[in-house]
Amino acid sequence: WKPVVPSANYEVEATFYALRDNQRVRLGNGKAVAPGDRLFLDLDVSQPSYIYLVNQDDKGEKNVLFPLPDQTLTNPVPVGQHQLPGPRQGTEHFWEVSNVGGREHFLIYVTPTRQGELESLLASIPRSQPGRPVDSAPLPSEAVGVLRSVGGLTPAPTAASASEPSLAGLPPLPEAREKASGVWAREISFANP
Repeated sequence: WKPVVPSANYEVEATFYALRDNQRVRLGNGKAVAPGDRLFLDLDVSQPSYIYLVNQDDKGEKNVLFPLPDQTLTNPVPVGQHQLPGPRQGTEHFWEVSNVGGREHFLIYVTPTRQGELESLLASIPRSQPGRPVDSAPLPSEAVGVLRSVGGLTPAPTAASASEPSLAGLPPLPEAREKASGVWAREISFANP
């Protein structure tokens, strides 16, 4: 995959959280997640952007987490702060850790320009779906680095270490806003013992 490189400069801020006992818990690189955790990404972009988010566990099971069909929020996302995966049919949803996976690797791509070739590669990977487990599929060799065990999508409730090598060779997700030009690509991994 060769990214389509936009010329405009923009800013991105991205932070992962787990919803535990109705409390937002910030997840830094290497922090632990467990089956049943409801995860979400707070993302702030300074210009309309295409977002691509993929998860893979250490067993090689993977899942596209964004974009998803039937979401209120779609690509390109507008300027401002967004909580992904976002609402579906009027109800806020989260990604649910569906099984124990060793480590969970999340790859986040943000770009002002649509990435048609990447979208084609992602079309062969299962997508997160509400109410059903996700089947795993082999990752196409061209998509190595575009990398599941976070396969469930769940509605909102009604009431490792940072020094480990990167799975995809991407820089780690920063803890602050970053300036970007072209495709902004970051990885964050969580322990899932």
